[in-house]
Amino acid sequence: MYLQRTAYFHFPGSFSVEDAAELEGILGRWPEEMAWLGTIRFGRPSYVKPAEPGDGYLLYLEFGDREAFERYQRHECHLALRAFLQARTYTAHVYDLPLDASASSVHSATEDLSQGAGH
Repeated sequence: MYLQRTAYFHFPGSFSVEDAAELEGILGRWPEEMAWLGTIRFGRPSYVKPAEPGDGYLLYLEFGDREAFERYQRHECHLALRAFLQARTYTAHVYDLPLDASASSVHSATEDLSQGAGH
């Protein structure tokens, strides 16, 4: 195992039933179209801080090697998720845990792309 990635996407504003269905449709294709990924899990978290109103989703991925991670970044399914997100107001918290000798450290990145399309 090369890397575990956990991402939390938070939609603080209006996130319709249609938005949720579109997001779930995009991610629902991933297990079939990217079967070479180790693990793909997606869903709503069981707990969200009351101070964070809005909808949130968790995405968990495992990559067997660096090549799988790089392939994922270029894959049309990943690009479709990026396009979906960039068209909306959201915040993403992404945590990558390398599973090698440096596994005791966690690299994190936070994106606040609140400009979204039309904002």
